Amino acid sequence: MLPYDGDYYDLKDRYAAGYDDWDMDRMTENWLFSRHAKPPRGFCWDASAKLVKLDWHFGIEYALGRPSPGTTIRTGSSFLAIGTYADWWDFRCFARKRRDPVRPLLRDHWEWGPSGRNPFAGSASELKLRQHRNQPIDGTLTVSLSGGKAEPIRTSFHREEQVYEAAFALPESGGSGRVEKVQLIFEAEDLRTERRTVVIPVTGAPVEQEVCREAAGERYRCSNGPLTIEASPAFGAVLHSLRYNGEEWLDSSFPEPGPRSWWNPWHGGISASIPNLSPLSRQEERRDAGFVSLKDNRSNEWTGISLNTYIEKHEKYRGIQLSLFALLLPGAPVLCCVTRLTNRTGLVYTHFKSTIDSFFHPGRSLREGWAEAEDEVRYRCGQAGADLASEGIIRFGSDHRSDILHAVSRYPGTDAWLYTNNRLIQYGVTQGRSIEDGESVWTAPVFFAFADQPLSYDESRGLAEIRFDDNRG
Repeated sequence: MLPYDGDYYDLKDRYAAGYDDWDMDRMTENWLFSRHAKPPRGFCWDASAKLVKLDWHFGIEYALGRPSPGTTIRTGSSFLAIGTYADWWDFRCFARKRRDPVRPLLRDHWEWGPSGRNPFAGSASELKLRQHRNQPIDGTLTVSLSGGKAEPIRTSFHREEQVYEAAFALPESGGSGRVEKVQLIFEAEDLRTERRTVVIPVTGAPVEQEVCREAAGERYRCSNGPLTIEASPAFGAVLHSLRYNGEEWLDSSFPEPGPRSWWNPWHGGISASIPNLSPLSRQEERRDAGFVSLKDNRSNEWTGISLNTYIEKHEKYRGIQLSLFALLLPGAPVLCCVTRLTNRTGLVYTHFKSTIDSFFHPGRSLREGWAEAEDEVRYRCGQAGADLASEGIIRFGSDHRSDILHAVSRYPGTDAWLYTNNRLIQYGVTQGRSIEDGESVWTAPVFFAFADQPLSYDESRGLAEIRFDDNRG
């Protein structure tokens, strides 16, 4: 593990960990960690010192100035931890003497993906390969869409050219409304490696918004073409409908809450919750809805529905405002769900937990549905009970549907899981944030992406890096 140029790199490829592959002057923090060693090992030094190369070894260089005769100087301490820390982030917190609220995701030394690390591609977007090591690109690059949907792009570079980055125009995919998997193959004299990334085309058409006034109350509807979402605050602070190309994917009791399994009342759909606030108590609190536009850290302009719950009756959480945002981009088959917590309780919470809950239905029958985590067996739904933890992605599908729903959450950084029994399919994501009195904080978003082929977390990690923290509460 290497803190470098302000990012964190996992050098799991042996060929990427050469002594001359990295420039010590670009180290940005005072530690090194090997999680692949047995046992894991960490080494850190005083933050005022500098890591330097000494022949075939490393050294710690201290700026001592010009000591006066007889002066005693004590350098800062260095620490070697063997088997003490299993996780690099915990060791990094020890070395830096602090724990930051957001854990960064690790980067690949051979980084392949959309420019600006933004998976949502406009007409002017391009794909970029960046070699972060001190080794110029020396070999042949082949870029292609999965399934052979377009002609591959090939180009070659030689070491003498000293090229460390290469840009490619996005291959023609046939339009928006689909998630595209783009593959890069690099072939050199001594090795061959592959990388894959996800690109999601967006259009310039606006997201449609509509409020339908019915006897049961107002119903808010948004559509970006392939996706249509609906919510009714009279029913609950719940997104009760998610349709992809006309097919419903959410399981909900709309228009009336009712019992299901051990929930009573049960709304289903997609909602936000906090511990020890029961569905009945949450239903008794004041709530409203509205249309909203938000910008993320990649400058994408999202449009959707905000569902707000104002906790005024519950004694423990009186003064908390819980807002769920269900957001769309034009033409993209991706639903983004993110929560904002506002604290007006007069208290400070060091680890306030909230959960985004979702309930899915595969179509004609619950028993025709399936769910799987990456590198796990496929579980049949609607039969025996099953629990499944997520390391970033869980895929949902059905025997009679060709499309796959991918639930993508930031990992590490969130706790996501699947539960199914003979009555329902539940997917939840829990995370904790510190929150001062009078402050608003945003959780890491959860994405529901539709594709006609299975996607991995590594391919979809551009979604996991999207955040909304810069939006004011």
